[in-house]
Amino acid sequence: MASLGLVASISSCKNYFDTEPSNSVGTEKALKEASLLQPSLRGLYDGLQGGNSSTSYYARTFTIMGDVRGDDMQCPTVGSRGNEYYKMDYTRDNITGPWFKIYNTIRRANRLLQMCEKLSQGASASLQKEIANAKAQAQAVRALCYFDLCRVYATPYPYSNDGAALGVPLIEGIPDNASTPGRNSLKECYDFIIKDLTEAISSNALEDTS
Repeated sequence: MASLGLVASISSCKNYFDTEPSNSVGTEKALKEASLLQPSLRGLYDGLQGGNSSTSYYARTFTIMGDVRGDDMQCPTVGSRGNEYYKMDYTRDNITGPWFKIYNTIRRANRLLQMCEKLSQGASASLQKEIANAKAQAQAVRALCYFDLCRVYATPYPYSNDGAALGVPLIEGIPDNASTPGRNSLKECYDFIIKDLTEAISSNALEDTS
């Protein structure tokens, strides 16, 4: 009887202990929450600086990678965070920073595009307009990310055998953690970039801020 009472007690407490986190939202639920569309868009642009705790993208590293490897800039030998690029002293720890952060931003764009697709089903006219704008911005940012990846990690197009050289992996969805996609050709990458930008612009959903 005591055992039965213990089982009943545990069962009755199940709902009490199975609470949702107060500081996060599950992915599937988040993709259907219209109130999270704008926060997701802000998160996408946060990725362009490298994330809120990183400077590996436009906040610093990416913007100096080209200049410090040429004759446009020089880095002091002490106290410079760009020294590894200036000296071309690459390790698995420093060279992957921009690669990782740019793909992290692409992942955010892909999530936002998934969100737009789910929210568009049965949405009001005003929400449809907001969704179309967010979708166009996500496509434009994703195109920028792939363009930046190709500029740093692929052969310059004029020397690519008409785009036959390797570009970077094109990822449209959300791959699992064990996924290891191969590189697409450079032509495939630029075709994808142009497609994303063309669709974003032709949607007429981007706001004119001029």
